[in-house]
This record gives sequence, structure tokens and C-alpha cells, in this order.
Amino acid sequence: MNRPAFEVRYRITLDEYIASQRHGCWRTWRWVALGIAVLLPVGLYEAVVNGEHDSFALIWSVLMGLYLLVFFQFLLPRRARRVFAESKSMHGEQCLQLSDHQVEFSSDSGVYRLPWQDVHKWDEYRGVFMIYPSSAMMVLVPATRIDGAAMAFAKARLADTGLPTAGKVRRK
Repeated sequence: MNRPAFEVRYRITLDEYIASQRHGCWRTWRWVALGIAVLLPVGLYEAVVNGEHDSFALIWSVLMGLYLLVFFQFLLPRRARRVFAESKSMHGEQCLQLSDHQVEFSSDSGVYRLPWQDVHKWDEYRGVFMIYPSSAMMVLVPATRIDGAAMAFAKARLADTGLPTAGKVRRK
């Protein structure tokens, strides 16, 4: 059996879960925010200089900006709180074991072993380290409560297997 180089125990908090959900959604919605940043000045220019207050650029950018504000500040945290409350296995103590060949996550619910070369991508955001076995699944690790040497070890293993940069997807 492969002996772990590091073993860490932790609990995931609601705030860490909400932060991970915001970050995951931001990766998708950032392009809409870029569209708002481009079209809003155009729409304002048309409204102020040309007097066109029904400009598509102005109306779209204001409506989408308001939607993103409501989504990220109210809707997404509300849903994340509900999912966190429903997922009782997330509330308990988790154990992370790092070895040269794999990362292992265990809790009262079971054990999940993931070879480093099977990690789809990894990311960090506001003290949360996220390992993605696939584009639809992620495992959260509170990086702020994990030893720095363990985090450096995990990042080194990920880099050795072709994932040196946070947020980049493994190319097959």
C-alpha cells in the first residue's frame, strides 16, 4: 500500500462552500461581465451624446448587470445554503491523504481515491483549494487550515502530472 506523505483532517464550512460555488459560477459568467464592461460605455455614449435611451447596448448591459448582482449576491448563496444543508456528509470531518501517486478523501460516508494523473483540473479561491475529478465534480479542501507543506506537495504532484496552473483543464 502506498503510504501517505501527508494526512490532514478538516471540516468544510458553509462560507467555504458558498465561495467555491461563486467561483465556479464566475468562471462561466465572467464573459457576460466582459460584455457588460464593453457595451455599457457604448450604451451610455449613445444615450448621452445621441439621445438614444432605447439603445440595445444600454438596456442589455444594465439588465444583465442587475441580473448578475442579484444572482451572485442572493440567488446563488441561497441555493448553496440549501444544498449544503441537504448534504449531511459535507458537515462531518473529512480526511485528506496525499501520496506520490494519488490523493485520497475519506469521511464517514466513504473513501474516494483519485490518482494525480486523473485530476481534470485544480483551482484556488479565497482560501479554498478545489480538485476537480471531472468538469461536473469537485472536492473542496480548506487551504487556510491545511499545512503549507501539504499544499505545496499537492501542487507539485499536480504540476508533475501536467497541471502546473490553477484553473487550467488537463489536455488529453
